[in-house]
Amino acid sequence: MSTFKSVVTTLGQSRIAAAIAAGTDINITQLAVGDGNGKATTPVATQTKLVKEVYRTPLNSLKLDPTHGNWVIAEAVISASVGGFWMREMGLFADDGALIAVCNMADTYKPTLAEGSGRTQTLRMVIAVSNTEAISLLIDDSVIMATEQYVNDLLAAHEKSRNHPDGTLTAKGFVQLNSSVSSTSETLAATPKAVKTANDNANTRVPSTRKVNNKALSADITLAAADVGAVSNILTNVDNATVKKIYDPSIVALTGGVTLAGFFDDHPLGATFQAADTLMTYRRWYDAGAALTQYLHCTSGTIYVRVGVVSKTDPTGWQWRQTDGVLPFGWRKLYDTANPPTASEVGALPVASAILGTANINTFNLAKIGLYVQSTGANATVANGYPAGSQAAGVLEVIPASWTGGVLQRYTVQNTGMVWTRALNASWNGKDGPWRDWVQASAVNSVNVPTSILTGTDINTLGFASGNSGTAIYSQPKNVNATAALHYPQSIAGTLYVTPSAYGCQQMYVTFTGNIWNRGLSGDWNGVDGPWKEWVPTYSANNKPTAADVGAWTAAQSAASEKALSDEIATAFKIRTNLTAADTPNTLRGSGMFGHYGVPGVAAATTAKGYPMNGFVGVIFVTWGPNATQQIAFNSNGRQFTRYATGAWNGVDGPWSAWNEIYGQANKPTPADVGALPSGGTAVAASKLAIARKIAGVAFDGTKDIGISAANVGAYPQSGGNVGGYVNATYLSATQPANPGKEVQGTFIGWNETGGQGESHFINNRGGGVGGFAFRTVNSNNTQQTGYVRFSGVGDLNAQGNINTDTGGVFERGQRVYSPNNRQPVNTNTANLGGGWWRCGDTGMIKQWGVVNKGSRGWSTVNFPIPFPNTCVNVQVTVLNGGSGTFNDNYGTAQIINNIGFTCGQDSGGSYWEATGW
Repeated sequence: MSTFKSVVTTLGQSRIAAAIAAGTDINITQLAVGDGNGKATTPVATQTKLVKEVYRTPLNSLKLDPTHGNWVIAEAVISASVGGFWMREMGLFADDGALIAVCNMADTYKPTLAEGSGRTQTLRMVIAVSNTEAISLLIDDSVIMATEQYVNDLLAAHEKSRNHPDGTLTAKGFVQLNSSVSSTSETLAATPKAVKTANDNANTRVPSTRKVNNKALSADITLAAADVGAVSNILTNVDNATVKKIYDPSIVALTGGVTLAGFFDDHPLGATFQAADTLMTYRRWYDAGAALTQYLHCTSGTIYVRVGVVSKTDPTGWQWRQTDGVLPFGWRKLYDTANPPTASEVGALPVASAILGTANINTFNLAKIGLYVQSTGANATVANGYPAGSQAAGVLEVIPASWTGGVLQRYTVQNTGMVWTRALNASWNGKDGPWRDWVQASAVNSVNVPTSILTGTDINTLGFASGNSGTAIYSQPKNVNATAALHYPQSIAGTLYVTPSAYGCQQMYVTFTGNIWNRGLSGDWNGVDGPWKEWVPTYSANNKPTAADVGAWTAAQSAASEKALSDEIATAFKIRTNLTAADTPNTLRGSGMFGHYGVPGVAAATTAKGYPMNGFVGVIFVTWGPNATQQIAFNSNGRQFTRYATGAWNGVDGPWSAWNEIYGQANKPTPADVGALPSGGTAVAASKLAIARKIAGVAFDGTKDIGISAANVGAYPQSGGNVGGYVNATYLSATQPANPGKEVQGTFIGWNETGGQGESHFINNRGGGVGGFAFRTVNSNNTQQTGYVRFSGVGDLNAQGNINTDTGGVFERGQRVYSPNNRQPVNTNTANLGGGWWRCGDTGMIKQWGVVNKGSRGWSTVNFPIPFPNTCVNVQVTVLNGGSGTFNDNYGTAQIINNIGFTCGQDSGGSYWEATGW
């Protein structure tokens, strides 16, 4: 490990990260040295100052290391007049005094001239940063001092440069040759090769005005996903901490997908809906992209769509073409099998699943709109609100009607088809009405035909109040009785229908010739004879409307109008006599001369006489235009001209503008007229680019077509591929076993790899590396690790924190691993002292014991009550007294000891034995 090192401080890391995020710079301007308070130092990231600072000076330079892209070299110079201190540490400070980096250094003494020795000290400090673009490398020129290395570098560069005065446009000098055909330099001289290349390229050069995907070829072209009609695979996150409405211009202006997070005031599901939705915006071809379609995929599974166009009056810049009283801003909800429309959304009556039973239908108001079933006539009683005579099973319909909170009820008997209806006769009382009487709508004999025939009855009297039921039909057999005095609409025999209607009733009279007349009351029925409105005829083949009835002209009026129009046209624009050789079109001016003039002659029609061309043959139209006159000339060969009066009439022949010829088949514009290259120009002959370019990273020189893939423009291909950025998704699903292949390194996710058991597998194809998985947590700036769990390529597990198991345990090769906080269960043997075993729950040590009774001296084989799992480390034998109180000839010993038993030697009295192992 290196003795001396530099460290970017925690504050410096934070400053650099913030500068990268904001796209700004941090200015490192000063270097300080310290003596470490008399001893060597070790730099740490948490430092905010040197241990003991002794001198600070502005930086002499701050530059990038040419061989290491992320190294920044800071240099400072201490003059010979400064000193008298030791240097053991250095620090770099920002312009606001913040310590950005710190390092230690070899003990160095800086003397002063007063001590009899002086030197100019150059100090260099190197720091490594992840992004050097966040550090400003500009230094104040007023503090820069030329170091010896700097001077040496300049001298070496000068020796190699041939640094002599160059030739310019105004002075003689050395000139460097250059074969470039694209340089704009005025100090380089072109070689013959460059001249030849430029000449060759003149006829093979593609103009820079050519475009690829509407982007000019003047430089390398970068295409985004939207440029090739693709949707970017990167979703922009929109947090409503600053954006409160979905129609905010910053969201609407985006093309492709964004993720919404939070609560939005104009969300279709309401401002209190927690949104984590996906909004897709597609531009449509209309007035250069002035229209768009948006799809809002809600986390609830509901999808909304809206269409908008550019608006100059709406502050958002867009106007939504569809509007709705419930869904704001033009949103339309899309229905699917998981999100079907409700009955109210499609304008249908809901069907109640419950049977009416004994419910009182007088209480069924707007809150109970729908269709209901009454399954038994015993419950369809008058007391429960049903109409008299309908005591049978049927269907009740409750639909909106007039009055505040009003409804209409219709009851249909299931077996007979008889129908009754009723409505409120005032605003809903909040409980059970007030209801009108039930009216039977389809009963037998509901139409009453009187037996008497009309003779001299005044039909004004044939009406009835709205409270009466029934409809009447009357016949009038004689024309002489159908008089105006008796209020008939026509003096023709026929049939009179009197039916219920507004204010009580209305009448319809049908003559036997097929004419139909209708009239109604203008107020409530007075009980006697009206009041009646006028009869209104129904038009038919027998009763056609007049021109006045439909607001049309009669034939005579139409003919007169056509003649007037013809006269007006003849007056406004006439076919005039042909111009003669003595005439000039310069005199044809004003409404009195509007018309069509033929020009049959040739020789006299010259430009000098005011014609658009010499030898003009054709027609000239004189019509309205600027300053009262405009002329249009058509030559017989198809050429067309126009001119106009440019000012007040001079009384003789003008003034006129020049004739302007209109382009056509007989007068095609030249390339110069339309700013185009001629047919022999370089654009037509072009076969490739003079300078090859790249389009979305694909080489293009114009010699052949190229293909731009989704990967070239940073889009995710439909067939799958590599994602180069973050992937934000509601979930990721692997539907088949992962197959990393032999050459593909990386992490793969597989599902159900083991016998269809529903397992999810994470596979790391380590290739030639060490492999493994690392799960890390970092702080919000990703500058400090706060924890990790790592699985190595050989299965080792390491963690920065604790490893906890809520249930179960930790096992090693099938054996449970125990700890002081999770002790091994104490396994004991309950046998008597004649033989048994015991295991220590902490250490795993096992004690076993027993008795060997033998009637004669010799060797006996002893098997332990249980085998030692690993080994037996000790057996001790104690003899029983077999000598009748004497101590001679008593012995006991053990040999051939293993983990399952031993051989015991003893006298005839027997022995106790005890074994220890694990």
